Amino acid sequence: MSCDLSQMQSWWNALRLPTEIINVRIPTEYIKDGKRCSGAKNVHCGSIAEIEAFVRNNSAPQYWATIQELDPSTLDRHAAAADDNMKKFRWAVIEFDPQRKRLGDPADLDVVALRQKRTPKGEGARVRASDPTDFEVPSRGSLAATDAEKELAFAAARKAYVYVKKNSGVSPAIVDSGNGAYVKIPVDIPYTKENAAGFAAAIDGFAGMFKTVGVDIDTTAKNASRVLGIPGTWNRKGPNTTDRPHRMRILKVPGDRKIVLNLEQLTALAKVTASETNNSGPSSKNDEPKLGPFTYQNMEGLLKKLNARNESFTFERGKTKHAPGWWVRCPNESEHTDKAINSSSAVWVATDRGYPNFKCLHEHCAEIEWPEFVKLWEIADLQKEIAGGPTPHFGTGVGMPDDEPEFKKPRVEGGDFDFVVNPLEGAIDGWFPLGELSLVGGSSGAGKTTWVMPMLHEQKEGHNIFGHTTNHLPYLLLLEDRSLSSLRRTAKRIGLDLTNTPYRILNREGKSIAQAVADELDRTDPAPAVVFLEGIDLSVEDAHKMDSVSRNIKALQRVAEHYHVAIIGSTGCPKMKPKDRYVSLRDCIYGSVAWARKVETIVTLQKENGLDTADKVVMTVLPRNAKHEVFELEFAAGGRLIPCKPTESKPEEINADYAMEQWARRQKEPFTRAEFMLAFPLSETHTRRKLDRLVALKVVEKVFGKRGATLYKPLSMNFEF
Repeated sequence: MSCDLSQMQSWWNALRLPTEIINVRIPTEYIKDGKRCSGAKNVHCGSIAEIEAFVRNNSAPQYWATIQELDPSTLDRHAAAADDNMKKFRWAVIEFDPQRKRLGDPADLDVVALRQKRTPKGEGARVRASDPTDFEVPSRGSLAATDAEKELAFAAARKAYVYVKKNSGVSPAIVDSGNGAYVKIPVDIPYTKENAAGFAAAIDGFAGMFKTVGVDIDTTAKNASRVLGIPGTWNRKGPNTTDRPHRMRILKVPGDRKIVLNLEQLTALAKVTASETNNSGPSSKNDEPKLGPFTYQNMEGLLKKLNARNESFTFERGKTKHAPGWWVRCPNESEHTDKAINSSSAVWVATDRGYPNFKCLHEHCAEIEWPEFVKLWEIADLQKEIAGGPTPHFGTGVGMPDDEPEFKKPRVEGGDFDFVVNPLEGAIDGWFPLGELSLVGGSSGAGKTTWVMPMLHEQKEGHNIFGHTTNHLPYLLLLEDRSLSSLRRTAKRIGLDLTNTPYRILNREGKSIAQAVADELDRTDPAPAVVFLEGIDLSVEDAHKMDSVSRNIKALQRVAEHYHVAIIGSTGCPKMKPKDRYVSLRDCIYGSVAWARKVETIVTLQKENGLDTADKVVMTVLPRNAKHEVFELEFAAGGRLIPCKPTESKPEEINADYAMEQWARRQKEPFTRAEFMLAFPLSETHTRRKLDRLVALKVVEKVFGKRGATLYKPLSMNFEF
C-alpha cells in the first residue's frame, strides 16, 4: 500500500500554515524483551517535503499529525506534543465514526448499549438466539467499517457541514477518514486553559447536536494535542477484508480560512451556554428532543380500553423491529386477504421520542399511520387522556413526532385545475398545480433558484413561460438553506429587484417545516398563491428514508390544500439507482423515492453531460399527467438562465452513466481516480464501481504510472509510459 503524495500536498496547502511546524507520528516496530512490539515515532516537520521523505523511507502506509498549531520551542524535536505545547486552536473537528455491526443487524441497533451490557466474564451481548455464546460486539477501533456503515457517518457529516456553513458563513473542510468523516471548522483561538475548556464544551455541543443512530461522534478532538490521520495515507483498522476494506484517507472538501470563528462565535454555533464553557462534559440537555407523553404502560392501557369498547379490536404483545409493542388488528382489515391478527400490523412506542406509531405492511395500508389509526378506531378521547391538548403530535412509524400543522386562517377553496403555469393546448396538466407540493431538483450550481425566481416574477406579470400562459399569481419566497446576503447576491446577478420581491428567511425555532410555512402564510396579507421553499430536503430529518420524507410531504400537502397554494420546493442533486442507472426521470430526486411518488410537478436541472464546467443546462419538466418537456438553457451574460432552443427528449443526455462515458472519452491523457471524483461527486465505493464499469465496457483501461499509481487511459489514446 503506497501513500498518495498529491493528497498529502493538497492537505498541507489547504489546512496548514506555509511555515508551520507539526508533530507527525509514524508507526514503528521494535523488539522488547525478545518480543516484537508496535509503537510510534514522533518527528517535527515544517513542510510536506519532510513528511514525503519519511513516507519514501518507511514502509508504513499510515501517518498521523497534530490538528492545532504547535509551539515548537516548548518541546524537544522528537517528543510527542502535549496540550500545553500547543499555541493556537486552528480547527474545531467534528469526528463522525460509524458503529460496527454484524450483517443482518437492524439499522437502529444501538451497538454502544450492547457493549455496555457485557458480563464481567466478557461474554458478548446476545440479542438473537442465533448468536454464539462467545460473540463479542465489535469495538470501534478493532476493524474497518463496511460501505453502508461509512455512508451513515458521511450522511451525518453532510448535515453538520450544511449547518455550519449556513449558520456561520465559514467554509469547513471535510476529510474522508477511511471509515468515517471529519468536518473541520476554521477557528482562531489562542490556547489557554480557559479557552481550552470553552473549546471542549463546543465540541461536546456539536456531538449533542449531530448525534445519529449508528454513528458515534468522537469528542477526543477537543484535546489540543489530538492527532488525526493524514489524507493520502491509509486507515488500516483490523483485517483487510472484502466487506471491511482498508481505505485511503482523502481530503474531500479543502475549505478555506477566509473567515474564521473566535471562541464566542464557535460556542454560539454549538449552542453552548455560558455556564457550559467552564465544563467540558456532555452538551446541554436543552439540545435533546423533548419526550412525548406516551410510554409502554399507558399505551397498553389505551389498547385495553379500546378492546373493552370495541370487541372486534384485538391485540397481543409482540416485539417489533423498532421496539417492544403489540400486534394489533388493522382498522383497514376488511381490505386484507388474511383476517387473523398477525405481524403485518403493529403498534409500538418510540422510547427515545415518547410517541406512538402504527404500521401495517399490506401495500394498500401504506398511508395508514397513527393519526389514521386513531381516527378509524375512533379513540381520539382515549388519546387525549394521555396527551392532553387540542392537537397532540404523534408518530408515523419511524419513532418521530408527526408534523400536524395548525392553521389560524380559514380554509381557501379552489379548483383541481388551477396551475401556476397553464397546460399546453390539448393537455390536462400544467406546471405546479395549486393545492399541491411540487419540486425543482438539481445539484448545487445547476441553476434552481436562478430559474425559479425570475420564473415566478414573469408569471406574476402574466408573461408566457416556454409557450405556456400564466395567471398573474402572487408569490412568496421562503429561504431555508441560504442567508439573506446570499439571496442579495443571487438577486443582483440575475437582475431581480428585491424591493419588489416578497421573501422571508424561514425561522423555524423548533417548529416542523410544515408549521413554519403555515405560520408564514397566516401572517402574510394578501395571501400568496405560490410559495417557493428553498432547501426543502434540508428540512427533513433524513432525506433518504421514505417514512421521514413521507411524513414531511404529507404535512406540507395539508398546508398546500388548506391555503390552496402551490408549494414549490427545491431539493438536491439526483441520487437514484438500481444498479446505478436512472430508470425513471421522476426518480432522479435526491434521497428517498417518496419525493417523486408523492409530489406533483417535478423539474430537474442538470449541467450538460453531468459536467459542472458545462455551459448548458438541461431542464426537464415532468407533470404527473402530461408529457414531459425538455429545454436546453444557458447562463446569459447577466446571470439568468435563458433558453437555447427546445429539443426532443434524449434520455442519454441526462443519464449519469452516459455522461461518465463521454467525459472519459474526451480526456487527452490518463486520469486518476481523484480526478474522476472531482468531475463526478460520488462516494469512493461508487467511484470504484463506475471506473470498473468503464473498464468492462472498454471505454478505458487500467494502467500504472511511474510510481505505481493507478491511472485510467481512454482506449482511443496512444500514450506510452
